[in-house]
This record gives sequence, structure tokens and C-alpha cells, in this order.
Amino acid sequence: MKVLRSATRISALEGGAGGPGSGGIGGVPGGGGGGGLPEPEGNGPRPMTTLTCVFGAFVLGGGLMGYIKKGSTTSLVASTAVSLLLFVSASLMGRPDQRIGSLLALGTCLALGALMGKRYKDSRKVFPAGVLTVLSSAMAIGHLKTLL
Repeated sequence: MKVLRSATRISALEGGAGGPGSGGIGGVPGGGGGGGLPEPEGNGPRPMTTLTCVFGAFVLGGGLMGYIKKGSTTSLVASTAVSLLLFVSASLMGRPDQRIGSLLALGTCLALGALMGKRYKDSRKVFPAGVLTVLSSAMAIGHLKTLL
């Protein structure tokens, strides 16, 4: 803390920019703020971006597990396609116009939830159909909330 105060005093004496928190230029104090790390743009951290990546990895892992245990190439191909859509949507959410990514993720989650909901209704198997129905629905609700 002493080093920071000394640097601020030296900067003020030399006529440089004010130190952290001074808000001054040329050694003239004024305002507050200044210094520190820049604030993230928008609404701060975007948890749905992270959750979308985690969900995409979960779906991909489930498809890989289905392929390894049962030899289901359909599970592998479908989970890869859904995961790619989720990863692309997560990368689009990092751009200034995040609505496109959220809309893509919402559509993907709704389609996956509907498909797995039908499979759960037909088979009554909790895993994977029931779990993916619940998770897809939760993700769809989260993306819908970010869009509204």
C-alpha cells in the first residue's frame, strides 16, 4: 500500500496521470474511480455461456458412453451434432450481440428436450432420456430468461 501511495505522489509531482482511484490527469485530483481492472461489458459474467459449454460436454460424454457400452453410432452422431450446436451457440454468446447464440442454444435445448421427452415417455428409462429431458428443459428456461 505504501508503494502505491508513493507512486501516486511521484506521478502527481511529475505531472503524469493520477494514480489508481484519483481520476485526475496531469496531477490534478478530481472525481473518484479510475485505476483497477476495467469492468466487463454488458451485465458482467455470463453464466449461461459456461453452463451451455458444460451441458454440451455432458451431452457429448453421454453419446460417447452410449457408443462404447451399446455400440450405438446414432447416439454418437446425434450427441456430436447437438454438442457442436451448443458449443457454437456458447461462442456466439461471447460476442456483443449475444442474442443469436442464446436463440441457437434455446432452439437446440428445446429440440433435445422434446426428443428425449418422447423417448422417456415411450421407454420410461430415467437415464439417459429422463435426465436429458430435465436438463434440456432447465437449460431452455435459463436461455429464455436471458432473452427476456
